[in-house]
Amino acid sequence: MSFNGNLQPSSDAGEDLTTKGDVHGFSSENTRVPVGVDGTVLTARASDSYGIAWEAAAGGDVPAAILIQGVTSTIGDYAQPESATASSAAAGAALNVTDDFSDSGSWSLSSIDSIGSGTMLHNDTSSDSGDFTSYEALPSPLSDDSDWTLDFDMKWNSVAGGGSGGGYWFFGLGNNASNGAMTTSPALVFGMIHNGADNNCSMQSWNGSTWTNQGYTGNGNAGSSGTWYYFRLYRSGGTIYAKLFTDSGRTSQQGATVSFTTSSLGSFSYWMATNDPTGTSSTKAFNANVDNLDLTGTAAGNPASNAVDDNTATYWKSDSETNPNIYVDLTNAASDVNLSQLALYPNADSTETQIKVQYGTNAGGTGSWTDLRTINYSDLTNGQYNYIRFNNVIGRYVRIYGNNGAAKVLALNEIKTYEPADADVRNLHGHLSISNSDTSLALDGT
Repeated sequence: MSFNGNLQPSSDAGEDLTTKGDVHGFSSENTRVPVGVDGTVLTARASDSYGIAWEAAAGGDVPAAILIQGVTSTIGDYAQPESATASSAAAGAALNVTDDFSDSGSWSLSSIDSIGSGTMLHNDTSSDSGDFTSYEALPSPLSDDSDWTLDFDMKWNSVAGGGSGGGYWFFGLGNNASNGAMTTSPALVFGMIHNGADNNCSMQSWNGSTWTNQGYTGNGNAGSSGTWYYFRLYRSGGTIYAKLFTDSGRTSQQGATVSFTTSSLGSFSYWMATNDPTGTSSTKAFNANVDNLDLTGTAAGNPASNAVDDNTATYWKSDSETNPNIYVDLTNAASDVNLSQLALYPNADSTETQIKVQYGTNAGGTGSWTDLRTINYSDLTNGQYNYIRFNNVIGRYVRIYGNNGAAKVLALNEIKTYEPADADVRNLHGHLSISNSDTSLALDGT
């Protein structure tokens, strides 16, 4: 028995089939056509070199393992996780910031404040009305769960005007500020109130909507015109203190210590000067100076919550550890969602060399992780969103897992997920098996 062609019994004419499911193809010569991925079918296709190709089935069930959604790089399409849990969170570094007003730096000044001749001048005339706030961002936010000390010098030069009100100027710390009215973010200030009869000093706290006078110091006779006084505002444990001194070494205290206890005022991001923490505008012209700012403390740390706060200016950072990781809870409820893509904002503080993207279901919990992608960190771009696609799965948790196996740091500004609706998965899906281990794939899985 013989064949009228190149194939003979027990011969593939030099083209051996090597894998179960391989088939022969032909153009001008015989060739091996490798088996397709599970769920695909062999289809005649004239445009292919060999006239046949493995393609997704035109109808019927398609294996979930090859379902994909189209790539989207519109961050508004992505969902914000409810919470995040990390293997560790790096503590903040020591913070020591000074300003002698030798220049205006990056201060944003109100219309009645100016910087020159090595000092900040506040010149509130009797015709001024409303809130006037000047502010400058700290190099790093100040931790609210560690001790800190803010020293500054202040003097008043003149006060004038009628009425029963006073002239005011305060200096301190805030979470945010503007040149006009105070914002809804908390603040803490200490400074002078001059009502024409004496010169008191008080510490005031802003809860986001109202000022609270935490107490007076200075015994109603806290200074003479043109005389520098030396202020100290500090946190020790859960208590905030304010003290006034008559010497730059801060050894001769004037008046009583003012204090109050608070659970949290936030991680202050600015130091600030404001004229109106009393709730009413100054009714007297008040001219004063502040100088020699000195803030010591600890910068805010890098908690896991920073990775899901919808703010690319903050970030989570792990300690240097083996396999640092962070996972996010997508629904914070007893349900799973469709997952097909991840928006990841890496931070340059990372030393990790490879990550795994994993997911867990509500049933499996956070102790059971399934790999979705393995990505070399060098394929990510720090300081921007990277869009990572994987085959559609249904789950509640997504974990970013440092895969180097040695002590490394992993740092991420934001983690967001793309969660297509069921109708989109049914009607707008494609078919592509994306490897969970092949690091040579592009971020979109191709």
